[in-house]
This record gives sequence, structure tokens and C-alpha cells, in this order.
Amino acid sequence: MIDYLSILFKVKHIPFGKTVSYSDTREGHKIHYQRKLKVRNYNTSLSVHSKQNSALIEVSGNFVKFIQGHNIFGTNNLQGLCRDVLLELTKRLEINLSQLDLNEVLKGSYKVQCVDIAGNYRITSRDEVPKVIRGIEMHARDLGEDVSNYGRETVYFNQHNKNKALKFYDKSAELSKHPLPMDLPERERLLEYSKNLVRAELTLGAAELKRNSLNMGHRWTVKIARQLLCDAVASSAVGGKIKRILLPTEYDELPNAYRLTYRLWVHGDDIRSLFDIQKFRRHRRALQNYKIDIAKPQPKSSIDMVDIKACLSPENMAKFPSFARKSGLLHIPSK
Repeated sequence: MIDYLSILFKVKHIPFGKTVSYSDTREGHKIHYQRKLKVRNYNTSLSVHSKQNSALIEVSGNFVKFIQGHNIFGTNNLQGLCRDVLLELTKRLEINLSQLDLNEVLKGSYKVQCVDIAGNYRITSRDEVPKVIRGIEMHARDLGEDVSNYGRETVYFNQHNKNKALKFYDKSAELSKHPLPMDLPERERLLEYSKNLVRAELTLGAAELKRNSLNMGHRWTVKIARQLLCDAVASSAVGGKIKRILLPTEYDELPNAYRLTYRLWVHGDDIRSLFDIQKFRRHRRALQNYKIDIAKPQPKSSIDMVDIKACLSPENMAKFPSFARKSGLLHIPSK
């Protein structure tokens, strides 16, 4: 999906935003420019800037979040998204968009200065999401890659590179820090949908876009947007394996007091050395009722090794939830 964008539209308009003046000491005259406006929708804002004597409008921000109210999922149609956002902004700012300028926008005749492309990967369980993030980091470090990690919830590749950077993070954890709008339809179902998601985001700056001839809107297609992200993930230093505990069907029936004991046993810990004899016997008797004997070595089949690269394959990309379109949570630009 197309996430953050910085676009420069050729749209003639009456200047908007507060005019600021300052004196150029070298030229000896005053220079006037328009300050940026913040146009808000839901809980996000777009930065809108009148430039070059009101011949250009620069728009920067999270376009899909502005339109949908969230960026958990969205469209890969950059041209359609840019058109719909510009039409909404010109309406809000009471800009009379001429037919000539509109035709240019419809043809994709505008400059793409920066773009974030995002995708979600469905992980089997919530517990495995931070393990995948940590596994990505450790594998990359072993290969000598330029990576950084924050709170074990986000791992960056080339974080400070303004031309091309890639990051993976825990989408559910991110939503806990940046909550969805309270009035968003199906809010709880969206939060539930995002629980097991690892998010990948590719940032392409101006130089990288120009190098790939993607610095103009008409160059973008849905297929190109998806392929750029898939190629970036595939060619990155993503790899390694994580342990997945294969829980028995009886696990959900275990009292909470004995679940941790079971997990420790499955991981190979010596329960006798962790507990005093009375506690060990008490837990052993309780777990034997579920045909689990912590006095014996754990079965090898209780642990499975999961390939991280397979978790982040195109085939494992999360699909839109069925309720998204009906609830107006998925904006699909018209052709």
C-alpha cells in the first residue's frame, strides 16, 4: 500500500497560508513566501504549501490515513490516491481547480518527491511477532548490516539514508502508541486484525525515485508499487529462524498457574532446579492430569523452527479483512 507521500502538483491558485517576509541582505530587497498550512482529517494532518508564486502546491503527509482514518491497509494506486487527496484539499481550501490543471493531474503530470510503500505479513501468533522482529535484527547484525532497533518493536535498515531505507515493526504495538480515532467504524475489529501483523515499510527519497524514473506520477502503477516492496524485502538481510512452541490441544484448558511451567519445560529448562521440591511435585501432579509429565524430557516435536524469510514472503502478505469495504475502511480510487 502507498503510505506517506510528498507530491508537487502544478496547480495555479490564489495564495493561501500566512505571508512571511524577510530582508535579503545580499540583494537588498524583501522576499515574501507563504507558510505551510495543516489540513486535518480524522487524527492526521497533511502539510500543504503554496510555492513559486502560486504556481505549485506541495502536499506532504500520510495520504491514505488522511482519506481512510487509518493506515493498517490501503491501496497501491498512487495516481488515484493523489487525485482523490488533491480534490479533497482543493475543496477544503476553496481552490478553483481549472480543467487544464485537473487534466494534468489525471495524466499523472506531477512530481513525486518521496514515497513510503508498506505491506503487512500475517504471523501465526501474537507471541511470535516480537520474535520475528528480534530475529531480523540479529540475523542482519551477524551479516554486518547497518541496522538499528528501538524497543525490540522496530528494526531499521539504513535508517538515516534519505534516499532508500527499509524498516520492520510490530503494527499492533505501534497502534497502542498512536491510537486509532475513537469514532472510526469497526475500531475494535481493526485492532484485532492487526494483532499478528509484522509491518514492512520501504522509503524512497527524491534521488532514488529519479534514478528509477519514478519521480513523476504517471510512472506509477499498482504492480510497480507492490513489486518495489517485495523486491526490497527479498533483497534485504532478512533471514534466520525462530522457535515456535507447538502447544497441545489441552494447553488452553491449563490453569494459568501451570501455563508458565509448561512453557519452561517445552523450552528445555530443568524444572527441578527452578522450583523447590514441594512446588515441583504440585505442578507435576496437576499437569499429569493433562497427560504432561514435566519429570521427563520434553518431546522434540514440541518445538518447530520457523523460517523468518518465509514469514515475510509475498505469499504471506495479509489480505484486506472482509468487513473493510462494507465499513468504508478501504479507499479504492476510481479509475
